[in-house]
Amino acid sequence: QLGCAVALASCRLIETNRVLENVAINSRLMAKWAEQFRDHPHVGDIRQCGVILALELVQDRDHQTPFPASDRIGHRITLAAAELDVLIRPVGDVLVVMPAPAMPEGLLRRLLSATEQALNAVLPD
Repeated sequence: QLGCAVALASCRLIETNRVLENVAINSRLMAKWAEQFRDHPHVGDIRQCGVILALELVQDRDHQTPFPASDRIGHRITLAAAELDVLIRPVGDVLVVMPAPAMPEGLLRRLLSATEQALNAVLPD
């Protein structure tokens, strides 16, 4: 009974706070933001599913040459983002930006801006 009560309360919060509408708005904002990296010489691929966005970092975009693992590019970018008070997650040299589904637009814009600054600080185009 307790599990069901918690599930129902969660469903009510999702509806009341219009979380699914927020996800749709934020996913469009993230897609638009990611477009600026289409021609970045160190972004080999951009993948997105809803509010999960991945930027694959490569040494040479035209040849899809990866960075040497010892360079730890993804890790270096997350450290630069942390200096801006933002946490992003690398999976090797793939940056994963995954905000909370209910994140307000203002905070999402801050997250994306800091991610951009960190990426450009480590890998200027």
